[in-house]
Amino acid sequence: MIIPKLSVQFQAGDSLNSYPIQHISLFNHQILVDGVPVDTHYDGGHFYWQRNNVHGQEEHGILKLFPHGLMGTGVVSAAGTSSTFTAEAAMFRYAITIDQKSWILFEMGFKQDEKGNRHTYGGFVIPGDPAGSKAFNDATTLLFTIAQDDKKEDVLHVHFDVDPMYCGFGFSKWIGGDFNFTMDYSRFSGSIFEYNEEAGDYHGPAHNLSGVYKDSVSITEMKTAVQAYFANHPLQSPELKTANRAFPQHLLPAKALIGEINRSVEDLFTLPTPDLENLHELSFAKLKSLMLYAVDDNWRNWFGETKPDVGPNASLTQRDADLIKNTDIKSFLTDKFAVGYLTHAFSKSTDERIKSQFQEIPNYSNKLDFFWKGNENSCFAKDKGYNLATSALLDSAFASCAPGLSAYLSDQPTVWAQKLYDYCLRPFTLNGLALQNTLDGRKRLTHLCTLLHALDQEARVDAGDGKKITYATSLYGRVMDVRLNFVISRFSTNNKQDGVEFLTEFFRQYFNSILAGGKWQDEVLKAANEDLEKLKAEFHAEDVNKLIVNMGSIISESMEVLIRFKDLPVPARIHAWASNNPKIAAALGRTMTVAIYGFGIYSSIQTFMGWKDLTSENKTKAVIDLVDLSANIFSDISKFTAASKLAKAESAAAELMQAGADIQNAMEVQRMSRVAGQIGIKVDAGLIEVAAPELAQAGQAAGEAMAKAESLEAAASSWSTVSKVASVFARGMTILALGAACVCTGFQIASDFSQGQPVAVKVLDILEIVATGIAFLVEAGLGLAAMAGVTVCSAIPVIGVVAAVVGIAIAIVSLFVHRNPPPTPEENFVKEHSVPFINGIANPTAAWLANQKKVVDHLTGSPRTNTTAFA
Repeated sequence: MIIPKLSVQFQAGDSLNSYPIQHISLFNHQILVDGVPVDTHYDGGHFYWQRNNVHGQEEHGILKLFPHGLMGTGVVSAAGTSSTFTAEAAMFRYAITIDQKSWILFEMGFKQDEKGNRHTYGGFVIPGDPAGSKAFNDATTLLFTIAQDDKKEDVLHVHFDVDPMYCGFGFSKWIGGDFNFTMDYSRFSGSIFEYNEEAGDYHGPAHNLSGVYKDSVSITEMKTAVQAYFANHPLQSPELKTANRAFPQHLLPAKALIGEINRSVEDLFTLPTPDLENLHELSFAKLKSLMLYAVDDNWRNWFGETKPDVGPNASLTQRDADLIKNTDIKSFLTDKFAVGYLTHAFSKSTDERIKSQFQEIPNYSNKLDFFWKGNENSCFAKDKGYNLATSALLDSAFASCAPGLSAYLSDQPTVWAQKLYDYCLRPFTLNGLALQNTLDGRKRLTHLCTLLHALDQEARVDAGDGKKITYATSLYGRVMDVRLNFVISRFSTNNKQDGVEFLTEFFRQYFNSILAGGKWQDEVLKAANEDLEKLKAEFHAEDVNKLIVNMGSIISESMEVLIRFKDLPVPARIHAWASNNPKIAAALGRTMTVAIYGFGIYSSIQTFMGWKDLTSENKTKAVIDLVDLSANIFSDISKFTAASKLAKAESAAAELMQAGADIQNAMEVQRMSRVAGQIGIKVDAGLIEVAAPELAQAGQAAGEAMAKAESLEAAASSWSTVSKVASVFARGMTILALGAACVCTGFQIASDFSQGQPVAVKVLDILEIVATGIAFLVEAGLGLAAMAGVTVCSAIPVIGVVAAVVGIAIAIVSLFVHRNPPPTPEENFVKEHSVPFINGIANPTAAWLANQKKVVDHLTGSPRTNTTAFA
């Protein structure tokens, strides 16, 4: 690892005179302080150093780098005092070439928000043109993630999108690109794409993109200095300095500083994402251990197990073991989990006496299968005790799997949860979480939501209508807001009938709202009433209803023009319509602009929520609500003026760009996922008590679409009918919708059951639908084991809970796979426990059996007649 320069900032009150360090550099695990190599040791987690500083004082220090290596925290001591510090990458600049021809510069580093927290920042610099640089960066969304390069090494990855509007008005030839940094951050390489309005996602031909660190001289100087240092200090050479060698005695004072390192929200945000597949396996292993802990020795003998140990380093912590004090959990473990497990195992016995007893039980095989995977109250995953236990054990497992989290869990965790939540909502960081389309990015979001829940399970964020939601649910909702706004900004449709129908009803409700005063501000009302009077005069109409009738042909013709220019960005499309209809645009322009943005919102939310075949009454309700939303977006005369500029044929490109940006900024303030719930069309009445019903509805819709289409690609295709987004983005929307339902419901189950809330049952119904859809995230033919793979576990939060609902979690199935039947027990176990247990399980419905067959067929890659996954 080579880090050219980390700027050191000491805690408030400490000065450079007290601790004379300005920069720390790293060259292959060797520390340089202000360019000078020092005595260093690296133990795999921390860097330690010792030197005599410029004041002649013996100085010891420790540095903990965050995973990306561009920031860290530490402590330095000298003359009997110590101070904490933050070390962050100074702004790195790179010269960019496209196909080996010079372009502009790229810079990255950290910027502070208003609370003093530091966020990774990246942007482009046009030399000698600060105004042009600002305009280009304002139009560009840039995301940092971690990706694997060709050598399978984790490297920093950058993705950037330039607003199609900016490109469409001729301000940029390039629509976006991707590039990876080398391990030493000295250069990067990747691709950049030309803007092409006819392409599905505006991405045209690709070109080679590369960048070289501008201050490469400093890296050469570091290398020379380190080589000279090693020549004079052979015991410090890399060959002798390994994490495995004994810790140097003279650096023990530096090691003693480890307890003084400050915790920080930046460190919390960058905690490594645990292996989420292992996390869920550990969570279920704890559940199994808790079951073995709860039963008596005789039953444990049938499992071939001993009583699990309890303690800090054992399979169960004392807090885990104390869960059996809850009567619901204890009953589940002994009467459902243990009896179900043993009954299933005994049902495979070759002992003729045991076999004969099972053969006398009608439909026992399907009923056992239904117990593990079914959706009825007698089934495994719908048991109250299961949900209480698994929620607690998931948090326990996460604390064990997430390196570094324990320090925050023991230090005012609810305070750290709020700090982390606030940090994630800063625009640059939120956009990075929301707009990534890689598995790593989705894994990061899953990790952060689970981390927030582990720190604080209480509902503290105001969600409107008197509801509060958890930080985890709220963060997921904010991510969906950003993605929905992205979809809306690229709104495109060729459905004339839908367009004419929407515009007609929107104009009617909009004009009535203007006449009634609505939620519009006075200046906007005055201008809108003037527009209305002009239209009434133009179309010889004495009232709104007559006006709408007389405008019928104009609405139809306008929709045809808008469809003709559907590939243009929305502002350019409106301007093209105005240029084709200058006379009509003079009176209708502002109203048309407001309506087109409303249509984009309507179409996007309709896709998000999975609304199908809406009644006329529901469509009218939606339009009325969207008119009210428009009053918020075009809330002042400046936004209303921007709407009119887009619809003026004579507007210059710069004016159009500014007007479009003003409207887009107003759109981004709106919480579009929450708007989806507020519109209230066809939201299941049973979801009203769910913390975030709109996220639950969206996840349910995505699950249903996945199960129906039987592939992610087909289910995600609906997004391409309403927006010019890449197929990878569309697939991400579907996966994130499934995840949204898991977060807003999965984390709510335990509290609902604890409080006796009936909504818990509805939540489990939603999760069953979502879980069935999740099965089709797995490529056809890969089999059941793939459900526990990294793709699913990383993309979908709380998959352990979700998958158990439909019984496709490998954790449960693995209990019976490749396991010999237990020793033949006394027949009275089957008689006293297994028979009444099976009789208490409902018979699976034909619909459930058919649905399970479809899942199994998909996972195995071929139809099967046997519908049980355990066979």
